[in-house]
Amino acid sequence: MLWRKWHLCYWIVVAKLTSNVILLTPLIGAGGQDNDPLVVTTTNGSVRGLLINHTSGNSVRVFYGIPYAEPPLGVLRFRRPVPKMSWSGTLDATIKPNSCVQALDCIYGNFSGSIMWNANTNMSEDCLKLNIWTPHPNPQNVSVLVWIYGGGFYSGTSTLDVYDATTLVRRENVIVASMNYRVASLGFLSFGNDVVPGNAGLYDQHIALRWIKENICAFGGDENRITLFGESAGAVSVGFHLLSPLSRPLFTRAILQSGSVTAPWGFQNNATARKSATALAAAVNCSTSLGNETLKCLQEKEAKAIIENEVWGKGVVDFPFVPVQDGVLIPDSAQNMSVVGAFNNTTTVLLGSNANEGSYFLEYFLGLPPDADPENVTEENFTAVLKALNPVMGEPPMNKVLEMYGGVIPNTTDGRLSVLDAIVGDYHFTCPVVQLADLLSQAKARVYQYLFGRRSSKNPWPKWMGVIHGEEISFEFAEPLNTSLEYDEVDKNLSGIIMQYWSNFSKTG
Repeated sequence: MLWRKWHLCYWIVVAKLTSNVILLTPLIGAGGQDNDPLVVTTTNGSVRGLLINHTSGNSVRVFYGIPYAEPPLGVLRFRRPVPKMSWSGTLDATIKPNSCVQALDCIYGNFSGSIMWNANTNMSEDCLKLNIWTPHPNPQNVSVLVWIYGGGFYSGTSTLDVYDATTLVRRENVIVASMNYRVASLGFLSFGNDVVPGNAGLYDQHIALRWIKENICAFGGDENRITLFGESAGAVSVGFHLLSPLSRPLFTRAILQSGSVTAPWGFQNNATARKSATALAAAVNCSTSLGNETLKCLQEKEAKAIIENEVWGKGVVDFPFVPVQDGVLIPDSAQNMSVVGAFNNTTTVLLGSNANEGSYFLEYFLGLPPDADPENVTEENFTAVLKALNPVMGEPPMNKVLEMYGGVIPNTTDGRLSVLDAIVGDYHFTCPVVQLADLLSQAKARVYQYLFGRRSSKNPWPKWMGVIHGEEISFEFAEPLNTSLEYDEVDKNLSGIIMQYWSNFSKTG
């Protein structure tokens, strides 16, 4: 349970540079000129982007940090986002935006496998911005992929190097957009009442999707071919938008990677949400009445103090602030929202998981070394993991669980890790994905499934962890094609295939 210490390194920001491009060209000259390809007029005002040239001769325009909502500061903290007002002049969209306030993972020091997910831009509550990559010269009616990052709803940012969509856009002639949304308690605090109904971070995503739907034509995109794709908590988010009557008209297709609205960690009932809110309020010396007095007190606290005082659960995969049923964006449970007949055969969904989803979470829960296979995972460790599989539901019947995985606790470290990886991965990821696929299929959607089974040649985690949670992300965003990183040829070829599959899905389903 080492991740509980993340608050200790809250303000550390790691910045890195990529080497996929040979030139960054900002706009020179007056903004808003009709013949200037780097200036686009949106419903809010004009934006100026960058031109990224490549050795292939194909170029990509990038627009960073376009605001889609007003900064959620002061009395707007914990509230649903307010759409951005118009601006005058031309907005500079050449610099990556702030990341939303969050804790950072410093548990394993500077180990590359963990810090690659840490926010790499300054953190601020003024973070509700989106990014757009588009082929150059200006395309006409190309399909659009909208990325929603994961991070357990407690972390994540659209600015990570691994989410750079330049090569994907350049190779596949698609547009890619991504947005920052509030995370942790700042994004998912819920009092279980009308004072703070929760899901502010999901509403951030929703407002960003509305903005993209209304403006993507100006960037050369087809508003009728918008595909959401996300991983882990991002996939859960995609699933809720897919089921939500509020969000469903804003996109056409969906890709869910290693996450499902039916996952036990991806949704809370109001009673559990109130417990998390009460614990946070008490920790920062606010009233625990969960009324207006509590809200006002929390809105007056420093963002850092709020994040540092979140009280975590004791589960293997267990996050304190996640989506709840709010009666509007999420009007009901996932099962009830996906009733038979809710979709038709024009709704197309691709979803899947990785071969070893559980290993990443075991690594942290058991405090295993990040750079070597563990020497001794005991029977007590094994039992502790099973007991913590889902603390909200209580201890599972161990014998029943073991019956599905060989019947006995293995007598070697390798054997115990293998079985635990399967149990945790199945319970929290693979089975919920299959369950959602079944629900969507029963509801007449067209459903495709995949299993990702390639361990990257540059995966820095120990070999026992296999094809870890999040493994596929670097492939879909072309990291193996960055020659400076020296991936092997299998990875390079697979990256090209994955990009083509995802892009073709966005184009034709």
